Amino acid sequence: DWSDAPGHTCTDRDFHTAMQIASVTLDHGLLLSTSLPRSACQPQPMKRPRRLEALLQVLPPKFSYTEFVGTARGMDVSTTTAKRWLKNLQKKNLIEKQENGYAKRE
Repeated sequence: DWSDAPGHTCTDRDFHTAMQIASVTLDHGLLLSTSLPRSACQPQPMKRPRRLEALLQVLPPKFSYTEFVGTARGMDVSTTTAKRWLKNLQKKNLIEKQENGYAKRE
């Protein structure tokens, strides 16, 4: 059981480094998965895989449904996709529904 092992701690620096490695690995995997040739298809470029991350960064800590969808539309994201993202963000506990809109979780 790893919890009984003495001296094994994850510092903030360790965690940050691990997250950077995971991010690079994800980007590389996305690039490879969209670049490998298929039997009858030509390779297609990546479709901006970090749009949701970018959307969350530009939104204020508290925002309305209209702000979320409007900001997404400004980033060339369809309304349907924006609605799906909003639901998924709630399911993943990255945002929470409040009386007057939504709030990012820390």
